[in-house]
Amino acid sequence: MRRVSKIIEEIHNLLVDKTVLEVACGDSEFSLVSSKYAKSVIGIDLSLNRIRKRDLENTYENVVFKEMDAANLKFEDEYFDITACYNAICHLGEKINKVIEEMQRVTKKGGYLIFMCTWKMEKARLLNLLLDYKQNENVEAYNIDKGEYKIALIEKM
Repeated sequence: MRRVSKIIEEIHNLLVDKTVLEVACGDSEFSLVSSKYAKSVIGIDLSLNRIRKRDLENTYENVVFKEMDAANLKFEDEYFDITACYNAICHLGEKINKVIEEMQRVTKKGGYLIFMCTWKMEKARLLNLLLDYKQNENVEAYNIDKGEYKIALIEKM
């Protein structure tokens, strides 16, 4: 969790007292570390097997895990302050555009979509994603590149 802790230190001011959704949460590193700052965190994944193997359900007061398809989120429009994706862009494959649409839908105006990666393959995909979003009039896109990790912040206007 060392890398995700560094990333969260970089963006912790965005998380303070916010409602956060982590899509494709896997083993929940981002959800757990961000819970130190966030008001509440929901981590979703197609399967919670990795969460169950680590016995993480009901471990943190402000973190909840749900089985859910990130391309079909079961939340109201503009429900979250922050939607996040940590090291999962490549896992989303062909669904990536639909997942991003859903993340935008459930993120409040003035909130952020945050994509973080530490893997070389993910970093390349993230750069392409960021370039696509810099052309969108309804968002502001920012890039933070620290070598060992990369963060794309997309502010919903």
